[in-house]
Amino acid sequence: ELKSKELDVIAISLKDRLQDYGIISVVVFKTDSLHNALNICNWVMSCRVFSRRIEFLVMEQLTNIALKRGLNALQLQYIPSGKNSLLADVLAELGFRRKGEQDYFAFELAEPISLPKHFIKLRNDCNG
Repeated sequence: ELKSKELDVIAISLKDRLQDYGIISVVVFKTDSLHNALNICNWVMSCRVFSRRIEFLVMEQLTNIALKRGLNALQLQYIPSGKNSLLADVLAELGFRRKGEQDYFAFELAEPISLPKHFIKLRNDCNG
């Protein structure tokens, strides 16, 4: 399915002055023309880097891609499980809001966008 022309993938590696963590986050997403949104199909992130604010860097990149594509929102489905319970708090901190059905969340780009700061320097920016 990753070979589909409809899907895009971002893979993020992290290296600091002490360690090379390798690939620590991957996001699979696509444009949802029907809802004029960037649909996040799958977002995985290593628990080793939760305190590093990587999620804010990823959100910034996804927001930039969506805006370049002329889209109005980011959307995703969150299915709670024992392994992803921290994600509910992360989604709220990132500015996602429940949308209709219980498991669907959206981040509206029409509002003034104010993402939390991060101090991560990108080596290769996503050009969406």
